[in-house]
Amino acid sequence: MKGLHDPAMSPAYDLILERDGQLTTHTVEVADALEAWRLARARYPSRIRGVVWRDPQQVRADHPR
Repeated sequence: MKGLHDPAMSPAYDLILERDGQLTTHTVEVADALEAWRLARARYPSRIRGVVWRDPQQVRADHPR
């Protein structure tokens, strides 16, 4: 099973979505930024506002063990 600290895991990207005038994020693990955009456009065609790479160091800091 892949974990947040497994170097072999797929990169994580945050999809920035707009809903009722509010921005929210949804994290996905995909191969690259292009795949993140493809997924975002397929799932949230009218709500997607951006895609950002999630820094593994930041994930670690936000979610200590």
